[in-house]
Amino acid sequence: MPKISVVIPSHNRLSSSKQATGDFVAFLDDDLFLPNKISCLKSVLKNEDRDLITSFATVDIAGRYQYTIRPNKAATYEKQLIRNLVGTTSMVTVRKSAFLDSGMFNESMPARQDYEAWLRMLKNHASYYCIPKKLVTINSNFQKKSVSRSIENNLKGIELIEQEYREDIDNLNWLEKRTRAAALDEFVAHKYLITGDNFKAAKYFFSSYKRNKNIKIMMATLLSLFGRNCFLVYFKLYK
Repeated sequence: MPKISVVIPSHNRLSSSKQATGDFVAFLDDDLFLPNKISCLKSVLKNEDRDLITSFATVDIAGRYQYTIRPNKAATYEKQLIRNLVGTTSMVTVRKSAFLDSGMFNESMPARQDYEAWLRMLKNHASYYCIPKKLVTINSNFQKKSVSRSIENNLKGIELIEQEYREDIDNLNWLEKRTRAAALDEFVAHKYLITGDNFKAAKYFFSSYKRNKNIKIMMATLLSLFGRNCFLVYFKLYK
């Protein structure tokens, strides 16, 4: 039976990952593993020889709103390049050897380290599997100061990824490029909405809408102008 180590990424990601003694490493940020998380992983690993494993997750926003993240069941490097289909740090478990071979987390990046790490693993031909069960609760909040820093860091992280993967991004077709740009606009809009900056959130939502003409994004644009509480009701209903 493969051994699974649980790592707290905030406690020095690189050294903790290297020192983990398990065959697989599960990451836990300021979130919550459901009681059956490890047992489900062990059950999957009995039958699935995979390097990168994720699961469904519940996002809890300030204890007031919840929605479910459902990662893609067949994520590939090309698909992950367009948008994050794998999930966030606490959702993911990696085979330690494959994680080490791909370079682990790039700690020079101010944000989006997890997204870029999964991207690099998939580019390095890591095998992928999604457990179609909610095994994690991701905690989010409305702390404006910390999220404001997060916006700046995320914009810088996006810029660094653009530079690092420029050739592969340029090789996407026009529809893939448009979808990728729309997904990034939506991602940044969510960050601004959490800070309470409704107008910047609406600006990025509308930019996303112009790219893909998704009526749900247009509704998000309009609702975000009335404040995050109004938008989050929509988010709860449609995510």
